[in-house]
Amino acid sequence: MNWDALSAIAESLGAIGVVVSLIYLALQIQRNTSAIRANTAQQVTNRGGEIAESLAVNPEMGEIQRRGLFTPESLSTEEKFRFANIMNTIFRAYENMDYQRRIGLLDEEIWAGLDSNLQKITRRPGFIAWWRGSMDGYNQHFRDRINAMIDL
Repeated sequence: MNWDALSAIAESLGAIGVVVSLIYLALQIQRNTSAIRANTAQQVTNRGGEIAESLAVNPEMGEIQRRGLFTPESLSTEEKFRFANIMNTIFRAYENMDYQRRIGLLDEEIWAGLDSNLQKITRRPGFIAWWRGSMDGYNQHFRDRINAMIDL
């Protein structure tokens, strides 16, 4: 066997090795992306549960949220402050979820349920009043999305 033939075989084996390595790397990236998406979904679920639990275990705060959404005029000055903080907590979470969805880390199927809840909240009179005074604190994309929901 001559040196040219051995060199050609070595180059071919090297090229095959590069292709196999690239395929392996692509599979690892795909698995990593799936793991990141699953982790994001879990974090979203956990955060939503934490917020719901905080309102459920504190009946006063749950009542402030309910009244604030449906009959905002019934809130005292202190309750309006608490309502604003409840809504900021909820909508910071929604803003983050919307961002995670836009960058592809939150599955559209999970987002569909969250978006359905979001649309229900945004129809409440107390939400609209709160949002008008608070929307400047949220990113432009999220503001545009919410404003489109409530025709602002």
